Amino acid sequence: MSESSIKRAAIYLRISQDRHKKGDAIRRQREDCEYTCRWHKWEVAAEYVDQSKSAYSGIDRPEFDRMVNDFRAGKFDVIVAWKLDRLVRRVGTLADMVSEVQGERPEDGLRICTSDCGLLDLTTSDGRYLATMFANNAEFESARKGERERRANLQHALEGRPRRGSQRCYGYTIDREIIPEEAALVRACYRAYLSGHATNAILRALNGDDGSTAYPALREALAGLKGPQKPWTRTRLKYLLINPKYCGFVAYVSEPARPGMKRRQRSCIVAERIVRDDDGQPVHGDWEPIITEAEWYAAREKALARQRGKQPNWRKHIGSGIYRCGVCGGVMYAGSGSYRCKTPGHACRLQKPIDDLVLRTVRERLARGDLAQLLPHDDSGRLAEIETELADCEAKLRRYQEDYRAGFIGGAHFKEWTDEETERRDRLIAERDGLTTDPTGGILTADDPVAAFDAIADDPIRVGGIIDYLMTVTIDKKSVTTKGRGRKFNYTGIHIKWKEH
Repeated sequence: MSESSIKRAAIYLRISQDRHKKGDAIRRQREDCEYTCRWHKWEVAAEYVDQSKSAYSGIDRPEFDRMVNDFRAGKFDVIVAWKLDRLVRRVGTLADMVSEVQGERPEDGLRICTSDCGLLDLTTSDGRYLATMFANNAEFESARKGERERRANLQHALEGRPRRGSQRCYGYTIDREIIPEEAALVRACYRAYLSGHATNAILRALNGDDGSTAYPALREALAGLKGPQKPWTRTRLKYLLINPKYCGFVAYVSEPARPGMKRRQRSCIVAERIVRDDDGQPVHGDWEPIITEAEWYAAREKALARQRGKQPNWRKHIGSGIYRCGVCGGVMYAGSGSYRCKTPGHACRLQKPIDDLVLRTVRERLARGDLAQLLPHDDSGRLAEIETELADCEAKLRRYQEDYRAGFIGGAHFKEWTDEETERRDRLIAERDGLTTDPTGGILTADDPVAAFDAIADDPIRVGGIIDYLMTVTIDKKSVTTKGRGRKFNYTGIHIKWKEH
């Protein structure tokens, strides 16, 4: 096919990333490609646009694939692109493209026209050589650009700055200043997650499902948001709950080192890639943290435990996992409207009457004026022991880091010993917090404890935690019905014992 016989053209437009979603780059490419078609007097038969699709990373380009199929079907004679690197950035992609569209006759082959390469006839050896050379240069430039960007991002991370061109992190402005109402929701999500709410329940609550068990924990923060909100996805929530930026740490996740190699999901590895200084300490960013380091570490451990298959049992009912079987002493779980022991033949009693009795008992106890004695007391000097043990943990962790850098211990021993001390430190911190704070989340120290308890009555996680702190509920294997019309629950065999603190 000679140049004069080319009549119909297809315009291909692509941009790797359109951050502002305005399409300005696509419009500029379209204008130049249309000018090329007018100059050659070609009819524009079709247009294909791949918005925010990289030609180097190896991801799917649906419009590019559709264009190749349409050329094979004979819908146009030539492909017009702004630059050759808009069409291909790898020699392999070009070779595959040529082989896919090659017809039985040489004149059926592909032609490409770009502003930087002119008209390339891929049916000839000269045309294929020039196209291959240009594609090789584009691939080389992409690889070199990636090296420069990775080095610059690493430098920014070591200096406590986010990666260049990064998008706004929820809770912060683009200038890394805290947005109060969004930050309140971030804190509420962390509190709900750490208190035992399932991520699915938190996700439904974020998207406005007031029937979710996590909705009470997020209600106040959700009410404080302004304007329409972007829908939450599972990936977005998972990234929020494991992002070290919220506690002030800097993370650095590089692009894949080998071309075409896909990277693991960012939310799966960002918690493992905290940047550390020469002393082995985490690098703190130049922004104000929203949550504490202890909260982030606890959330990270829960997320990593889920990845290892250690899925916790999420509580949807206040007594599930708390009430005890009177036969074996094991915990009972809710199912089909009853609390049941896992062992067949053991206690099984109706759920609602027992919950009503327990809630009434808790309210009666909270209405008394002697709640101060329910708060934790440190009469044994345990707080001083905890501080000493924490100092010992920090000293060991620092020594392990110094020994590892000096080559005295290997990486396997360093990780094993560090993980052990980190786990010990987290347990000590949790124990210290339990001795110095209200374990019921402020219920016992509230001005009106009963009203404060009623305000969280629809949150089974918090209510269950308060019940577990205040009392032990044991359910015997006994259910008596009265004669006559209907059935009446008999509370015999429901034992409530107050715990001593």
